[in-house]
Formats: sequence, C-alpha cells, structure tokens
Amino acid sequence: MKHLIFLVTMCLSLGAFSQKTNFFHSDQANFPYKYGSAGIEQMGDRIHSVYLGDRHSSYAMKWVKYDLSGIKTSEIYLNCPYSDYGLLSFKILHDKGLIYNGYGVNGTGPANFLYKLDSNGSVVWSLRDSIRIEYELIMVNDTTILCILSSEKAYNNILPGTYLALINSKTSEIYTLKTIGEIKKWLPHSGYVIFSQLKLINSNILISYKVGTLDTSCVLKLGMNGDFISSSGPLFGNLNGMEWYGGKYIFRSEQRRGVGLRANIFTLDYELKNKQTLFSNDTGLFHMGASNITSNANFVLIPMSESDSLRIYKRDYIKWYDPKKGLVRECKYYDKNEKLGTSVFQAFSNYGYLATASYIEENSNYFSYMLKTDSLGLVYNTDIVCECEDFNTGIESKEKSELHITVFPNPASERVVVQLPHDQKAEITLRNTNGQVIEQQLTVVQRNELDVSTLPRGIYLLEVKTEDLVGMRKIVVE
Repeated sequence: MKHLIFLVTMCLSLGAFSQKTNFFHSDQANFPYKYGSAGIEQMGDRIHSVYLGDRHSSYAMKWVKYDLSGIKTSEIYLNCPYSDYGLLSFKILHDKGLIYNGYGVNGTGPANFLYKLDSNGSVVWSLRDSIRIEYELIMVNDTTILCILSSEKAYNNILPGTYLALINSKTSEIYTLKTIGEIKKWLPHSGYVIFSQLKLINSNILISYKVGTLDTSCVLKLGMNGDFISSSGPLFGNLNGMEWYGGKYIFRSEQRRGVGLRANIFTLDYELKNKQTLFSNDTGLFHMGASNITSNANFVLIPMSESDSLRIYKRDYIKWYDPKKGLVRECKYYDKNEKLGTSVFQAFSNYGYLATASYIEENSNYFSYMLKTDSLGLVYNTDIVCECEDFNTGIESKEKSELHITVFPNPASERVVVQLPHDQKAEITLRNTNGQVIEQQLTVVQRNELDVSTLPRGIYLLEVKTEDLVGMRKIVVE
C-alpha cells in the first residue's frame, strides 16, 4: 500500500475513524459472467448494487444487497426480455423495491424496458416494446418517477411521440407533461440539439442540451407541470453535472482541448444567469469527469479522473468544494496499476460517500469494486491507494503543512522504521482505525522504530507532529 496523506486539523474536527462505517468489496466478475457494478445506493440498513454482465446472456443482470459492513445478504437475478442489452439506471424505493430501465434488441429491432420489482425480486409491473423510457429515471418521491418517455404507437391515451412524463411506481400509470418538441422551442438556439441530462432540483425540472456544436450547451428550467420558467444562454462545453448548493446552481462541463478534455465547475444564479467559475482544470494532462457531481449539506463532491495523453496511467480524484471557501479537501484513488475508474453515487452529511470503481487487467479479467468511505473519504482493507489532503479548513489561523516522513517496511510484521527529514523534536502516535492510541512517543532523532510484533493484523494510522508540521501514513500489520 502507498501513502495516505491528510492534515491532522480535519481529522480532529471530524472525530475518530470507524471501521464499521466503511467497506470495500471486490468481485472478480467472470464467475459465472463478467459483471460490473452499474451503481450503488444505500437505503435504510441495506446497500444495493445492480450488476451488469455478459449482454448476450439471459441471466447477466443481478441485484445484490449488502449490510452496512459490506457483507452480502442476498442476490437476485433480474429479468430482461431482450438480447444484447444494457442498463440505463436503477432506483431503490422506500418499500425496498427496485425500479430499473434499459435497452436491448428484440425480434423486430431495438427496444427498451422498465421493470418494478418488490423486495423479493418478483415483478410488480413492466413497460416495454411500445413504450420506451429514455435515459435516467428521476424519483420525485417514492411513488412518482420523472422521465423522458417515447411511444412508437398509441398506448392507452398516449399518442406516438416523445414526452417529459411522470409514472406512478405502484400502478405504472403514465401522465405526460409536455412533448419534447414543445420543450425544444424554448431553447435560445434554433439549430441542431441533443438531449444531455435530466435533473430535479428544488421542485424544478432542469434539462440540458448540447446545441449547435458538441462543445456548447444550454439549460432549461421547468416547473413540475412542465411549464417554462427560465433558460441559460449558450454555455461552453458539454454539461454532465448539475447540482444546487448555497443558493446557486452548480454545473460541470467538459471541453475538448487537443487530445484531452478539460473540466470546468461554475455556478449560475436562480434565473440561470451570471456565470461564475469555481474551478477549471487545465494542467496539460488528460482530464475528464468520472461521474456527476454530488452535493450534501456541507460540500459539493466533484469526481475527476486524470491520465496522460497516452493513457499509460489513470488516477481518480474526489474534490470537496465549498463555494465560499473553495477547495476544502481532495482524495486521490488508484490501484497498483493506476487504471481505476471511480464514480460517486451517493453523498452523506459528512465527507463520506458511496462509489463504484472498475478495473480491467491486461488478460481481460474484470474487477468491480464498491466503496463506502468513512467521514474523511478513506477506505480500509483494500488494495486501492487513497491519498488525501485538506485545504482552507479554517480550523486554525495557521494551517500546518505536510511533514515528509518515510515509513518502511509497509506492510510490516515486526518493526516499522519512521524516518524524519532530520534530527528534530516530534511526537509519534500510532492509532487503530477506531481512533484509539496504541503507542505514543517523543523523539529528537531522525530514525525511529515502532514494535508492531504484538499488534493484531490490520490497518493502523501513524501520525508524526512537529511544532509546525504534520505527517500521516497508513500502516498495514501482517
């Protein structure tokens, strides 16, 4: 395992680590099929994931439930009426049921499906063939689904066409709001447009479109009845994230620059005007967004990925952004081969979140990871490397900078050498993942040793403090 770096000020402010509040799970996804996680969501005391595997198999989707410590409690294979299919999205309901939609191929050509299952995996109802659900499902509440729906022929009272619509999750009854043709007329652009994203924020419907060229976008805001409220002007880049924080809409866009993509995070006011850039990534490396931005009560979580122009390495970042303070925290995640891909699906009231990650080896073995982090964004019991750093905490008038220390061997079974940059006064503290102090010593020399031969196997946190500097590392005891 490589180094874990973060400042002690945030650690002290957020409390002790808890091994019970985070987990790591990995499936070597070629048994019996090649499964990859399509998402992850916590509902009550269960964490849910839907896996998508070999698209040519009739049993290549499954719904897996875990307890809050990451132990699998059940596994249900999902229905799919088509071959060569994919999954668009899924939602867990408060009645512990599942709704999922996707696409495939039937005897006459492309087709879509939408299923509602109860908590045991039995089909409650389904829509397919004549009704197509496009893109992602948005839950207005536990019984109402917002979506874009297409009908190729008359269905009940719905004429052929594409609509912004509501679906009752208990009865499958459909209520159309507006046709997409009516909605497009509100765009301040008369040229070529492509639907980009649907979002529900503060009881308003936001729809983003790529307009004119693939590097220009526009956002429409509608009421819950589908009526027009406001629109943005042309926005450079392709929008792939929309959130609300601190009285403003926050967006993420991507623009192609040579061989790479550059990400921009910016705000618009309630009327979708007055653009203000919060963050722009233009370092010369290949950068792109890993998943939609996500907000909680305190921060905006911004997933980013980074690689060089030849894609030799890949590292994922999660940035915690406070529009008032700027960048507050950043964690970098990668595996031993630096090819990890991470997407955040659910944020909690502290720094913790739920995410999935995937990795494909050179021999085509596919691994699907699921992560539930602790309050600092950290993951334990994993080969995924996590490096974190805090910024602009506001906890101390003078922030402590990082102390560069060397720790070896790591993993260790008998002794750990802690080497400081030079002889100096320092306090060395070793804690377990519950925050309990295992050993603490004062030193004035550069080279120090800790005896770990009697410690149980597991993860430990080493903190070294001088008057002005702090260094922290994660130690594995075998």
